[in-house]
Amino acid sequence: MKKFQNALIILLLVCNLVTGAMLLYTRKQLKEKEDYISKDTIVELAIRYNVSTSFLRKLFPNDIVYLDDGKVTIESLNPALKLNDYDYGLLSKENGIVSYPNTYQGIDVSKFSGTIDWQKVKDSGVYFAMIRAGYRGYSEGALNKDAYFEENAQGCNDVGIKLGVYFFSQAISVEEAIEEASFVINLCKNYKVEFPICFDMEEISGTNARANSLSKEEVTKITLAFCNTVREAGYTPIIYANSHWIFSKLDLEAVENIDKWYAQYASEPYLPYQFSMWQYTSSATIPGISNNADRNIAFIDYSNTEK
Repeated sequence: MKKFQNALIILLLVCNLVTGAMLLYTRKQLKEKEDYISKDTIVELAIRYNVSTSFLRKLFPNDIVYLDDGKVTIESLNPALKLNDYDYGLLSKENGIVSYPNTYQGIDVSKFSGTIDWQKVKDSGVYFAMIRAGYRGYSEGALNKDAYFEENAQGCNDVGIKLGVYFFSQAISVEEAIEEASFVINLCKNYKVEFPICFDMEEISGTNARANSLSKEEVTKITLAFCNTVREAGYTPIIYANSHWIFSKLDLEAVENIDKWYAQYASEPYLPYQFSMWQYTSSATIPGISNNADRNIAFIDYSNTEK
């Protein structure tokens, strides 16, 4: 009987067409038996048969499933962290635009977006924009201003789009993180910045990028240094992260009091903990922008909150 049950689990793991309801029922039935298969065994099978994380998330709806350096990881929810209270049944989508009650439509852009007609962007219903202030080179580590920063910042201010900024970090020390934050703060002095200043550190695949080998502890300290410097200057900090980064590279208890800008291109966000902005696509068509753009919704109007 045990061999039959384990074979059934393997079949379910390999077949990604099985519905979530069937998965939950099967798991419940097995749990009532002494032969219940362990999480560790399921992880081993998932790795062996290249099972998707989306499939495993259906199998473990009360846990967190993510990839850590390509390895499937299943963790229990952290009781020390506050959960968000969003009701995703209230999400709607029309013409590629996701809506949720009492939220605000936004975009994020950089020099790769080209020259932008900000009035057309404003008229299309965009309330806020996160524009790239700059970046640190991933090999030499030099600080660089985004070539379109002034043009985009002034464009937002001129038409009344709420302005936020982000910096793509490759800091490998607390000192470099403070240097990056100071660099951004200096750039923002001539503009009305009402939305957050964002710390954006990501793994650059296929390269020997200088920040790729940082540990979770190092990334957390660097993130805190940047965000604390931003806050001390009177701005609101926020952390940009996808599922891999937020679960495997950050000590979430240490950064809980910093807002999160969560990136996941799906019908609904997976992050169970609190976050205030969601980037839900990178392929939006926005009037006034010739290239595809990222779309976001903000659950907070930062322009009406006390810094």
